Amino acid sequence: MTKHIAIMSGKGGTGKTTVAASFAYLAQRPPTTRIVIADADVDAANLHLLLDFRCENQERYFGGKKAIIEPTRCVGCGLCEPVCRFFAIHMENDLAHINSLTCEGCKACVFACPHDAITMEAMQSGWLRDGSAIGIPFADGELFPGEETSGKLVTEVRKLADGKALKEAAASVLVDGAPGIGCSAIASITGARALIIVTEPSKSGWHDLERMMETAKHFNVHYSVIINKYDISEAYTQFVKENLKRRNADIIGLIPFDERVVEATRKGVPVVQIGGAASEAITRIWDTTIRPLLLE
Repeated sequence: MTKHIAIMSGKGGTGKTTVAASFAYLAQRPPTTRIVIADADVDAANLHLLLDFRCENQERYFGGKKAIIEPTRCVGCGLCEPVCRFFAIHMENDLAHINSLTCEGCKACVFACPHDAITMEAMQSGWLRDGSAIGIPFADGELFPGEETSGKLVTEVRKLADGKALKEAAASVLVDGAPGIGCSAIASITGARALIIVTEPSKSGWHDLERMMETAKHFNVHYSVIINKYDISEAYTQFVKENLKRRNADIIGLIPFDERVVEATRKGVPVVQIGGAASEAITRIWDTTIRPLLLE
């Protein structure tokens, strides 16, 4: 069975994707570690921007159904409008009109219509893509703005990654998970062997790290923590370290603030490709913890 290691964060902006891209790059350093990469942050997929992604296949993703009006059957009675709690229906020129961006597919209007003028139709919610990135098999998804089926698309991305792992004889999938603790984050960690949670030394960072750790505990997934930009507040880093110690949580690395991360992002490459203090710290974490974990 393919092993999934998910790089997670309780909030956006902690450096999760920076770390994930660096691990992917280091996997190709001799001795090569055979992995598949999955970008599960489908609401804002951007791992491909750092890894020279070459798309080989793109499929339309249908996440659910939405209400459609059949104009020839609509008599303009207006009975559908008040039952829509999402204000997706309005009457115009004695016909009902549905805004697909606000329709949630609840079917209340279908049941309310006495003339069978409303049906449910599968609507494209995004894209499912696969290919390769820096020579590594890669899978990701892109959810359209306003769509609500992120968790389902994440599951499809991970299934696609599993298929590529089987084909390529790769034992592990490195998942760049969705931030937070919502549906897409839960879908990112379900069934994972371990989580690597990237946090930062700030009040909001600690608050969201706590929520992420509670989520991992709920799903009985082992987790370890990386503190990124630890030196922007060494006092708060100490606070985080003390609280993690009380929870018996492992800190597997500290990454310093490094302006070369910004330089690497501008160039569209992982920071470990250009070097620097952050690069050195990430490489140590890879050598001591992540690579052995992927090879277990």
